[in-house]
Amino acid sequence: TDDPHKRALVGSPKVTTFRVVRPNGTVAFNGNLAPQGSFPYKGRMLIKGYYNSINLLYTFRNTNDTDSASATSTESISAADFGALTEEGTFRVVVGTDTSLPFDIRPTIYNDIFETSLKYFGIERSGDDPSQMHAPSHMKDGSGRPGGDAVAGSLKGGWYDCGDYFKVGQTDAYAFTNLILAYTLWPQKAEDRYGNSYNDTIPFGNDGIPDLLRESKVGADYVMRLYRASEEDGLLAKKDMYQEVGVWNNDHQLWDLPDRQDLAPVAKGGAPRPVDKGAGAAVAAQFAGSLALFAKAWYPFDPAYADSCLAAAKDIYKRVVIPNWETPGYAPTMFYITQGRWDDDLAWAATGLWYATGDTAYKFDLMGNTAYGNYPAARINASQKEFFWAGFLSSKYTNGHLFSPGGWVMDYQNTFVHSIWMMWKMFYRNDTLAAKWCIGAAE
Repeated sequence: TDDPHKRALVGSPKVTTFRVVRPNGTVAFNGNLAPQGSFPYKGRMLIKGYYNSINLLYTFRNTNDTDSASATSTESISAADFGALTEEGTFRVVVGTDTSLPFDIRPTIYNDIFETSLKYFGIERSGDDPSQMHAPSHMKDGSGRPGGDAVAGSLKGGWYDCGDYFKVGQTDAYAFTNLILAYTLWPQKAEDRYGNSYNDTIPFGNDGIPDLLRESKVGADYVMRLYRASEEDGLLAKKDMYQEVGVWNNDHQLWDLPDRQDLAPVAKGGAPRPVDKGAGAAVAAQFAGSLALFAKAWYPFDPAYADSCLAAAKDIYKRVVIPNWETPGYAPTMFYITQGRWDDDLAWAATGLWYATGDTAYKFDLMGNTAYGNYPAARINASQKEFFWAGFLSSKYTNGHLFSPGGWVMDYQNTFVHSIWMMWKMFYRNDTLAAKWCIGAAE
């Protein structure tokens, strides 16, 4: 309502005025069109399709129209500026006999973009976390563990991967990381528009829990189930833990609603679905860091569960991450490539646990422990702005010790920016904040 930049672009108008009308046809605003000039009409659509956001697979284009700027291929454009309209409601722009699609003006209009994006996670929910698109699904997950039917359902929950029904350690961890980081950095942006399900809407659906945090809990609950199962089956004692469920080609042999697949044959993705462990630090480190942040955020809503999540995060760090810090690990049926770098995940774990506990032992691992990385030149060379002198941030396993991803800034293997953003916003943003964490101005 208070945004001064509201306007429609109108192609080849037949009149010089416009109106903004309400659903009942009454006029909320009117004004004169402002000519913007004539522009080449380029009726060409170009679509490029990529795999993994990196490899170009195909290009589609419409070659019927030309790009020439002749009189027959130009269009006059006018602007209908209605920034002064502050009324809340649904409207259309009318120019002569032409009418736009309806649009809304209201204070929360930008929030819709975020909330609508968040709703997608409801579609991808597995287990009995309510989905707006399907019934409870894959409720027997966990029956692939030792114990079989007796532990069916012990690994329900989490999110399905992409268009598949398996639950991949790398991508579930990355989704959880992004959700809880967003809530930690910007809790004031997290609305309580829905209840437990995205079918529940205001005014009757909100439940007192911000939707972003509620969705983060889907990830936390799943990690906690993986953790408990790993303890029960003796994996933690072996410095390992379960990572994922269902990652075999069987998942691709039958395309059906996920709530029907438990009854399908094993060869077509039915129970028991395989449960895979990781034997490494990368995914476990993401689990630990994100679970720690969730514990801190969830404490006002359920202190007992928050405490159990924090205890699990600390235990995963101690018994799985640190013993395996020199190897990323991977599940035997991993559909995603083995991580080339995992120093970002190690840093994420230490950052999350430092913030959640205040224990500077995690800070030491992050940036002071020379056993995990040692680059003394970074201490004295102020021009090396992306370098750290020790700890996980010094990137022992890369040339030049640069804590930076290279290549793509955001993908499922990349949590470099997450740790840095978290450190700046929650620890180092200014001297006053840093002082609360006993961080001196020089540091």
